[in-house]
Amino acid sequence: MKDVVEGNDDFFAGKFDMFELSIERDFFDGFSMISGFGTIDANELDHPYYIENLPLGRVKLIPESFYYFGITFPYLDGIISGRVSKQENLISSTRPSDYNTSKYTVNFSKKFPQQSSFLAVNFEGGIEGTSDHKIGLTYRKMY
Repeated sequence: MKDVVEGNDDFFAGKFDMFELSIERDFFDGFSMISGFGTIDANELDHPYYIENLPLGRVKLIPESFYYFGITFPYLDGIISGRVSKQENLISSTRPSDYNTSKYTVNFSKKFPQQSSFLAVNFEGGIEGTSDHKIGLTYRKMY
């Protein structure tokens, strides 16, 4: 479930129950597709060595449900992959009510065996609920 959920809010103890179902299919010449959905029950628990300032509830920034769809295919002796995901019913300490968010990720990776190196270019950002966009570039040289 990499990069589908990004929980990064403060809590001291929690109980997490998760269900996820995904289907992936290879079609032809390296082209594949994946689709999936899941639910997460994430609740804060009373920590024996910490006095909470607020009532316990759901862990913030963890969705109750999520959906995703992705594709992968070869290109220029490398691989392009893309994924679109939607997260529903997130809670935040800065928002008055639950909210939904959607995001995209596109990645190109290529290995250069002659130079013992690897290149990856990554684009990701928000479609709904956030307007953050990032570009990443990774180049690794193995010795």
